[in-house]
Amino acid sequence: MRRILLLASIVLLCIQAARSIAAAPPGQGSRTDHYITDAVLHRRWAVVADSTHPERPWTLEEVPWKNEPNKPARAKAGAFTGDMPLIPAGARVRLWRKGDGASIELTGTALESGMAGQTIHVRTGSRGTVLEGQVRGEDSVELSNSAKWQGKLSDGWSQ
Repeated sequence: MRRILLLASIVLLCIQAARSIAAAPPGQGSRTDHYITDAVLHRRWAVVADSTHPERPWTLEEVPWKNEPNKPARAKAGAFTGDMPLIPAGARVRLWRKGDGASIELTGTALESGMAGQTIHVRTGSRGTVLEGQVRGEDSVELSNSAKWQGKLSDGWSQ
C-alpha cells in the first residue's frame, strides 16, 4: 500500500513539473539542485530550482536512467564515487558463464547493488535459486566459479 502511495505521489509530482515547465520560459534562471532516483522503476529526476524566482516551488524533470557518456569514469571498481551502481538491487540481470566448450545464460533478479568487479547475489529460476557472480557491466553478471561448485562437478554432473 505504501509503495502504491509513493508511486502515485511521484506521478503527481511529474505531472505538476511538466505543467510548470511548459508554462515557464525555457532556459534562463533555472539550476539543477539535486537528483531523485527510483531503482525499482528505473527512473531518475532532476530537481530544478528557479533562481530568478526563489519563491516558486522546485520542479522535476525526468532525465535518462542510464549513465551519460560525459560522466567521469569510476576511480576503481567498487569504490564509492557518488555514482549509481552498474546494477541496482531489484534489477533484471543476465547471469552467464562461458568456458570449456560450454555456455550458460540465465536471467534473474539482483538481490543487491553492485559496481564493476563486485560479487553480488542473483535470484534465478522458478524455485528462486540464489547464485553469485561478479558484475561485468550494466545488467550483466558472470557466474562465479567458486570452490563450492567444484564438489558438484566431481560428483559426476559435468561428465
